[in-house]
Amino acid sequence: AELYPTAVRATAQGFTYNLGRIASAAAPWLVGDYAKAHGFPAALTFAASAFLVAAACWVFIPETKGRTITS
Repeated sequence: AELYPTAVRATAQGFTYNLGRIASAAAPWLVGDYAKAHGFPAALTFAASAFLVAAACWVFIPETKGRTITS
């Protein structure tokens, strides 16, 4: 939450959390539909690749420990 400016912090945090909820709700349907079309190994590879992309994106999130929150 501290990555967002104070004026939009609650809105931005709520937006990103709820975007994640939408993705989490859609994931079983998407992977199941993909498994039906391409088989389970391909669907599991698809799901695993999504986790790898998320892990790679995590590297670029700046560390905020010890920094002052700006407004």
